[in-house]
Amino acid sequence: MGNLTPAKIKLSAVLLVVAVVSILSVYNFQKFKPNVSSARRAKEGEQAGIHLPSDLPIPLNSKELSTVQSTDNIQMNLESEEKSESIYNFYKNILLDKGWSIKSNAVTENGYVTNYQKDENELIISITRDNSINKSIVGIEFSKD
Repeated sequence: MGNLTPAKIKLSAVLLVVAVVSILSVYNFQKFKPNVSSARRAKEGEQAGIHLPSDLPIPLNSKELSTVQSTDNIQMNLESEEKSESIYNFYKNILLDKGWSIKSNAVTENGYVTNYQKDENELIISITRDNSINKSIVGIEFSKD
């Protein structure tokens, strides 16, 4: 292996620390996702004039992935630790209780797509399970007819 002098040991330790810090920096950079969607949604909502219904619940253990808004609709994607069936029942029970009716419903082995109607408002909720990350992906689209 060679002579291990104090200088070589110091150099090896410094290189090891630099390597670990570099790896952690790359990892944190890959993980970084700025949380600007809520502020952007509020700002764009003021401009566009359309908002998600204030009584629309968000499932527990979920986080917002993205929000896209235009002048006549808004789409939000969430990631949840809950099972697809639990999220489906969560929305179905709450929305029906709040006066929404089911316009159409599709159940597949991969998830659910339900179209709700209330007055001139339409709400489409799609739920799929991604077993590779052990999470459900929820898509919410709201528009006014």
